[in-house]
Amino acid sequence: MAERSTIARPYANAAFRYARAGGQQQQWSEMLANCVAIAADGQVRPLLGNPRVPSGSVSTLMAEIAAADVDEGSNFLRLLDDEGRLGLLPEIAELFEQLRQAEENSVDVLIESAQAIGTPQLELIQKSLARRLQCEVAVSVELDESLLGGAVIRMGDQVIDGSVRGRLQQLAATLQR
Repeated sequence: MAERSTIARPYANAAFRYARAGGQQQQWSEMLANCVAIAADGQVRPLLGNPRVPSGSVSTLMAEIAAADVDEGSNFLRLLDDEGRLGLLPEIAELFEQLRQAEENSVDVLIESAQAIGTPQLELIQKSLARRLQCEVAVSVELDESLLGGAVIRMGDQVIDGSVRGRLQQLAATLQR
């Protein structure tokens, strides 16, 4: 997986620099997210990297659907298609978002919880994370009953596992040693 990110990084950096120069970070972010969704479609996925599909046809399709609001979005997609890199769109979009959040001094946090989290607790968690990370924090919550209790907090590549399942796995690993 690291290899895909390594290959995707120059494309994400170039797209971000271009978007920032034009003040279009949000539009590019939306365009890349739309392209990722299109590429994940069951009918489009087999076309990516298929030598029988004419060069440029998949990128043209994506551009017509997703890049209408971005001036150079279709050129970027065509470049990825010509280089055989359309399959890297998820990694490119993720790296682009990381660059955008770093510039905006913000971070998206996902809290996976075994139970619903009340608004006061959620606000307390958000304020604590904002203080710890020294940036704006946008929190989203997903319920995952398999955690048994507690929560797992994901911030980019950082993970804080405070779940009962995680602690049981740590205990099992310790006992096996």
